[in-house]
Amino acid sequence: MSNSTSVVDGFTELSAHFGQYHQDPTNVFLHFVTTPAGLIGVISIMHIVFKSYSSVLCLIAVYLLSLLPTVPNGVFVGTLGLCGFIVYAARQLKLKLSGACLFIVISYLVQDLSHLGTGEKTFQSTYSNGGHVGLYEQHLSAHLII
Repeated sequence: MSNSTSVVDGFTELSAHFGQYHQDPTNVFLHFVTTPAGLIGVISIMHIVFKSYSSVLCLIAVYLLSLLPTVPNGVFVGTLGLCGFIVYAARQLKLKLSGACLFIVISYLVQDLSHLGTGEKTFQSTYSNGGHVGLYEQHLSAHLII
């Protein structure tokens, strides 16, 4: 088996496994909003640290090139467009470090709450101990009546 075939098989397997934990339309929609928001925070921090977007663009180029052998053309084009939007949004927002960190934290917490609210386990729970921050969940579950 060639190396590119094993990469494609690995992507297909990972994608199918990931998809098991993202079936609820509300959960999927919230991830479509929060994942780019978190990445806007990450890109903003990279800009603050490196003082330019060159490192961001290089990282995105490497990421996109790595996708070429593994994803269908339509997925690639969509990912390229989303990456462009995320960089554009980060440039327009000009977040300071605190704002960028807040984007990341809120995005993560909303994704975790989305899983909690829809009853779907997190994909992270399959490879970590618990799969979420967990500090607020115990507090919330003690006060919520469902």
